[in-house]
Amino acid sequence: MTPLEAEAAEAMAVEVLKAGHPVRFVARGRSMWPFVLDGDVLTIMPIDGALHCGDLVWIEGGPVHRVMAITSGPRYWIRGDALPRPDGGYRAEELLGRVHEIRRGGRPVPLRSSIMTVGVATLLGWARVIGQIVRR
Repeated sequence: MTPLEAEAAEAMAVEVLKAGHPVRFVARGRSMWPFVLDGDVLTIMPIDGALHCGDLVWIEGGPVHRVMAITSGPRYWIRGDALPRPDGGYRAEELLGRVHEIRRGGRPVPLRSSIMTVGVATLLGWARVIGQIVRR
């Protein structure tokens, strides 16, 4: 898919979500290792109700990452599980949808979205970063 085609596909997905319908796409990259792997199929639903720490959300023009903290405003602090720093603090209206399902090889993968998952994801993410530094 060319960058222009990817941009058009994302724009269509955004409109579908805003109309209240789910979208599916293939995850690319390693920022959510080990809970979401490159090639997993994600089903994203419009956000209906409160978000919680551990939820996986899609940011328009950005990745699917995890809500790591919620501060006043509210601001939702989003980060990839395998990344050392947050993407930033977002308002609810900047978040397009919440991951409803993950499929790997055609089979459902348990959706891990709790405060405990945030801690585990942080530890595993830092272990991955340290492992990359040690290998250099």
